[in-house]
Amino acid sequence: MFETFATKACSLYFGQSFRNLNQVEINFPCVDLVSDDGQIYVQVSTRADVLKKIKDTLADLRDSKQEFAKSIESVWNLVQMKFRQGAECQNP
Repeated sequence: MFETFATKACSLYFGQSFRNLNQVEINFPCVDLVSDDGQIYVQVSTRADVLKKIKDTLADLRDSKQEFAKSIESVWNLVQMKFRQGAECQNP
């Protein structure tokens, strides 16, 4: 699962441990990972329509009635990209 990889990658990048919130609550709302200090939130995506998912996540956070969402100041997005061999990279 990409979230397992993302947890380890974020731990290396940010220099602290991360928890997969979907293991705390299935389909945890808005975000997937949180740092142990609760300051860094990460949305993980493997979908092709990443921009829509990011916009939906930000709207869900803005409109959320859950207490944790009110304290989030920023969300990082980690995206799994799938490339075909021989395919050219293009800027959106």
